[in-house]
Amino acid sequence: MLFRSKYTKSSSFEKENCSINKILEDVQHLLMPVAQNHHVLLEIETWDNLPEVLCNELRISLAFQNIILNAIQAIDKKGEIKLKTEKGYFINQKGMTMNAVKITIKDNGKGMSDEQLRHLFDPFYTTKYEGYGLGLSIVFETIHSHGGLIEVDSELEQGSEFKIYLPIY
Repeated sequence: MLFRSKYTKSSSFEKENCSINKILEDVQHLLMPVAQNHHVLLEIETWDNLPEVLCNELRISLAFQNIILNAIQAIDKKGEIKLKTEKGYFINQKGMTMNAVKITIKDNGKGMSDEQLRHLFDPFYTTKYEGYGLGLSIVFETIHSHGGLIEVDSELEQGSEFKIYLPIY
């Protein structure tokens, strides 16, 4: 399912050239103890010589952390989350093809229904007993404010796959 902004507006924040591989490796290292406590294997595969992107490292790191923590929580028993980077492209809102760094975060958790997918990035939407339903709406805003795109595929009892595209300028 492809998501375009309907709630966010562009915000300004400092951006610099960043290595998405390094950010994702740092996030993997940070969340490894949490994953292990939940019997989840957190694997990473990075593309060599991946171009840097113009981004706010902290905001992108927090977006990745949020998606991965949600994936960990979606896995009931033993499971795995695969993180992957590669070169890719996407069509931006102006219809232009953009070269991009593609980040894939795939889990084998509970998955989501079509109804859950439709509301996934809506502020205050949650299926959990704890939390406020803001995490994924902030992820969406972060990716959008970086000129990127996020796609989500999910199937009940099969897991979910988040594909994030950040433009290479």
